[in-house]
Amino acid sequence: AAIGALHASGHQEVLRSPNRSVLCFTRSHPAHGTFTMVANFGQATAVVRLADVGVAAAASAVVRRSARASVAQGVLQLAPLGYVWLTSAERRAGHGAAGQRSSLS
Repeated sequence: AAIGALHASGHQEVLRSPNRSVLCFTRSHPAHGTFTMVANFGQATAVVRLADVGVAAAASAVVRRSARASVAQGVLQLAPLGYVWLTSAERRAGHGAAGQRSSLS
């Protein structure tokens, strides 16, 4: 995969979202870091702090976003159907080798 964390042998986890219309998940690979996707499936703009879904803005790089999304100072603003893809090479503590996640806390 072009984004290593999306490799088939990675571990996927759905993250708790503070907004029922926003889907957040990570896909991690022990050798390739973590991919995080945040998407708004609602009909209204959603504002989500990355920290509220377990993602540290300083440890993340935006690799793709829709024209309907913006990221500033650790806060996502997602218009309806807006999304953001984030990656990190760091790991989150508390997960075994097969299920490591980035330290996006």
